[in-house]
Amino acid sequence: MDSELAVKTIVAPDWSTSEPMILFAWLVEVGDVVAVGDRVAEIGIQGVSRDFECPARGVVKQRLVNAGSSISAGDVLLSLSLNEDLHDSSRPVSD
Repeated sequence: MDSELAVKTIVAPDWSTSEPMILFAWLVEVGDVVAVGDRVAEIGIQGVSRDFECPARGVVKQRLVNAGSSISAGDVLLSLSLNEDLHDSSRPVSD
């Protein structure tokens, strides 16, 4: 049995725009359990924001961009631990 944790990096979406994107706000904290489709951040262009949904299930290990920062498509936003215990009594996990 492999004792190392699998880590998945989550990247900024490609919205096919020449405008710089901004990560307006994080909606998750380090240690939160997230499921596919959970809203994890608000990302936008010139004052128009959209929810960014998580494409994987795991535990938020690290947020790599500060709220208010400019981002580009493909920038790594956060990392998830995939092998951690996904039970968190403070937050239900949807499948």
